[in-house]
Amino acid sequence: MSTVIDHSILEAQSFNKIRTFEDQQKSVDLELLRGIGYIFIKNGMHNRLAAEIVHRHITLKEGTLLLHEQDAAKMEVCRVTLRSSLDESQITGVCELYYFTDLQGCSFFLNERNLIQPYEYQIGPISAPIDEHFAMEMRDYLIQHKLQDQISIVLRSKTKMCKFMLPEQDGTI
Repeated sequence: MSTVIDHSILEAQSFNKIRTFEDQQKSVDLELLRGIGYIFIKNGMHNRLAAEIVHRHITLKEGTLLLHEQDAAKMEVCRVTLRSSLDESQITGVCELYYFTDLQGCSFFLNERNLIQPYEYQIGPISAPIDEHFAMEMRDYLIQHKLQDQISIVLRSKTKMCKFMLPEQDGTI
């Protein structure tokens, strides 16, 4: 079986092709949303993953990625991070579908090759991977309904979320 998950770290040039939040189409037909929900539930992914409008807030420079981390106050902060600043052991070797040793995707989209690929990352602990059957079914549904540029898959947050731009304009909190 060929995989529908792209294991590589997304390059900044490809990340920057994702629509900004301001430019993204934010409304999706209710029946299409129900279909997405059905796929999550049918595959048992609704407790681990969620659907979101695919978007970006900033433009990345080459050699960078968006990394989610918890600060001392247990708030999730997403910042631009130099790939070269990550410990080499964190980004070498693929294990369990899209997961790297300690670096794992936390937000995924359908890339230009119609493969599910992470576009935002976090460092361990390793969570359960996206099920291959779920990934294939979700990809096919998004393509069939022309939602591949609108819907992303994200790791489900344990807390309610609200995003704000950081003052330096280099990430969100």
